[in-house]
Amino acid sequence: MGAAAFVRRGAVLALVFLLLLPVIAATADESEAQLELSIEGLTVPQRGYFIDGDVISFDVVLSNPGSSTISTNTNPDCPASFQIMQSEVIFDSFIDEGCRNQTRGIEINAGESLVLDSFEYVLDNLGFGIFSIVGIAPSSGHSSSIDFTSQTQTDLFSNFSLEVIVAQTQSGDDINDELETVEAIVHLVNLQDSTIQMDIDDDCRYQVVVENELNILSDLPCSGGHLSIPAFAVVEIGWLSLDGFSDGQHTLQVSLPAQDDFSASTLFTWVNNNQSAITGLEASILLNNGQSYGSGDSLVMTASVDNPSDSNVQLTFPSTCRAEIFIIDQDGVIVYDTRDIRDCPEIEVNHLIEAGNSLQIQHSSWNFIDRDGCELLTGDYRLIVDVPDYLLRGYNSLTYTSSGETLNCGVDNLPSIDFTSVEQVNESSIEIAAAFTVEDVRWAQPCRMTIKLYDETFLLFEQVQSCGEEPGSRQLLSSDLIFEDLYLHMYNQQMELLDEGIYRIDISTNSWPSAEASLHFEWPLEVIIEDVEESNEETETEEPVEGIVVHGSWQFITTEDSGCWLFTDALGREAALSDSTAVGIQWQPSPELAGNYTIFYTEGAHHTCTDYAAFFVFEIKDEYTVFLTTESTSIKEETPESGIITEYGGTIITSVVAVSFSAMLLAFVISHEGIRIPLTGVSLGILGLIGRTHETNDGKFQRGRLMGYLTANPGCHFRALLSALEMSNGQLTHHIRVLEDEDRIWRRGDGRLVRFYPSAIPRATPEDELPIPPLSPDPNSLQGKILRLLDDDGQMGEYPTQFDLAIRLEKSQQLISHHLRTLQKFGLVEKKKFGVRNRYKLTREALFLLESSDL
Repeated sequence: MGAAAFVRRGAVLALVFLLLLPVIAATADESEAQLELSIEGLTVPQRGYFIDGDVISFDVVLSNPGSSTISTNTNPDCPASFQIMQSEVIFDSFIDEGCRNQTRGIEINAGESLVLDSFEYVLDNLGFGIFSIVGIAPSSGHSSSIDFTSQTQTDLFSNFSLEVIVAQTQSGDDINDELETVEAIVHLVNLQDSTIQMDIDDDCRYQVVVENELNILSDLPCSGGHLSIPAFAVVEIGWLSLDGFSDGQHTLQVSLPAQDDFSASTLFTWVNNNQSAITGLEASILLNNGQSYGSGDSLVMTASVDNPSDSNVQLTFPSTCRAEIFIIDQDGVIVYDTRDIRDCPEIEVNHLIEAGNSLQIQHSSWNFIDRDGCELLTGDYRLIVDVPDYLLRGYNSLTYTSSGETLNCGVDNLPSIDFTSVEQVNESSIEIAAAFTVEDVRWAQPCRMTIKLYDETFLLFEQVQSCGEEPGSRQLLSSDLIFEDLYLHMYNQQMELLDEGIYRIDISTNSWPSAEASLHFEWPLEVIIEDVEESNEETETEEPVEGIVVHGSWQFITTEDSGCWLFTDALGREAALSDSTAVGIQWQPSPELAGNYTIFYTEGAHHTCTDYAAFFVFEIKDEYTVFLTTESTSIKEETPESGIITEYGGTIITSVVAVSFSAMLLAFVISHEGIRIPLTGVSLGILGLIGRTHETNDGKFQRGRLMGYLTANPGCHFRALLSALEMSNGQLTHHIRVLEDEDRIWRRGDGRLVRFYPSAIPRATPEDELPIPPLSPDPNSLQGKILRLLDDDGQMGEYPTQFDLAIRLEKSQQLISHHLRTLQKFGLVEKKKFGVRNRYKLTREALFLLESSDL
């Protein structure tokens, strides 16, 4: 072979090699891709996270899970390296150790694992959060990562204390088990007299330990989500739900991570009943109006047993109490339980829940009155639904804002407030300071101090000073709460300087519990009179005021800035209370009180309720609590102004309204045969109850009254039933539940109202064909005019505000507000929020009334 031929063959072989080179490289890359890099041997501390000073140790391992030997490259100087990362690289061992870029080939046999390198690293200044360890084989490019949690110490909480409370169990025995799991609330308490800014990472979490059985980092943020915590404030951090412990008493400890010196603990008892929940089912709670409620609202809760699985589930319950709900306050106290008003008869009940569907059980409405008969305090509440027969539990929450009108309900020991200084600062002003002595205080509304100035007879001046605390806030005070820089200007309503003489200052708080105090002084400020009665005798020169004795009852109406107590006498005349201190500073009117009072009318109108005459109460002749009765009452000489639906009217309301109900319903029933016949049958059954007033305490008789009323007024809603039948909320709820269980009545939601119908009316009746009970205010009354305006505007798609109605009817906003609330209570008007303003519209009930009357 010649030299030229040899050269040509060599060139051809070289060309073939070059063409095959990418294939060879791809094959090698494909083999190396089968290799796996892992981080092994990393041990997490028992507490579940790392802190500064902990040493992390681990191996970086390269493995060949394949069936053949694989060749790869490694770096002889640094076979492996690692990085610690969060959002960016915090530490890189390759750079820190000064590794050089070198390459050496190695082979890893099939199934072999090769430890490339072992590492130890002391954690320092990582802070809070989730971090990653990234192991790297520098020459081959293989990598792997593993996450870990880091927490660190902080000195932010040196002025705080921690509190953990295990809530009451529904059964009342305070023993937790597989159903009644441990429900614990965590509070943070600011111990100092100034606001603390919560400058802490959102990833800081509380540690939860139950002896040797539980040690976890919870989901509760250290700040509780609060940007700042006011002086002495107690704030909620969150709830814990825990289960699965051994029998006996246990200690639950909650602490800051890495700081055992900041912790709180409590005891609980656990008993195992060797029960397990049915798999595939879930429990939840549905609310009728979102998660925010206030005074006057009603809450309707629906317990839902959900089946998210792909197969049907058959459930059998031994009683009618299948899915019950209870509500816990921020102190872990049960304030309401649907079982409180249910008998739970032992009747087997079967339900088939199809795949993807739910069993929903609606409970009776609740008006936010707790087990002690008090309105709920402003705050957040935890709702729990139990399905005890299948060990299911679900949760929800709501926020309630109280009106603050029942400030001292349920309080055993009232706090005190004392004047600490009263100084005259110039010829027309007084500066006051007061100390509020209380340990545990809550604010239903924004914190405020009310100051009133009286002469010997009249209220001269009133002002309100804000003290900064937000609604629902709670404070644990280690010292008195001081109110300073409170100023009184000694002028009358004509802005004339007050004459020399004896005056009285009243101060009061709007807290729960609340406090009030009075101080008499001589103006110009020379003498503070300690013995009030003796001083009055010495200085009194005028003839005693002669009042008149009237009989009547009370109701409270609100205005834009405040409100007043309205007194309605036997003739229906209304006037606003200006002062009652003559009968004792602790006495307060109440809607539940009535009696004979000695009063004196003033010359002018009330200072806040300007549409009403003002009067003073000088003496209580006799007073009693209004109680429920079914006896007929003569309304001669006591009939209120024609057509007005009064907020409180007892048997008078029932008597007046029943006349118009009967007349209007008669025409309606006659025109609907399908309803008239069954209604007549039920009515005949009710006739046997007439005259049995000696059985008013008998539950059957009360349910007979309820059935009779619903027969005459189908579609009546809950509040109207409360007013017409003069039952308490608990009584009515109980009797409704019994009648529903007996299938004698049924309910249907109508916006925020719940309407009830006798079973003689089919449940399948279309909504627009259901009867609704008529009410008939006088068309010439203010309520009638409001209804007519709302009807006219509604036909044009417009809904006026309270201010609009006040301008068009030439009345004060306070008076319009009062009548709107009354119309809302009776289901004729509903309030809707459009943007930032509340607007009003008619309900279906009102539209029916307008169409079927001359209003």
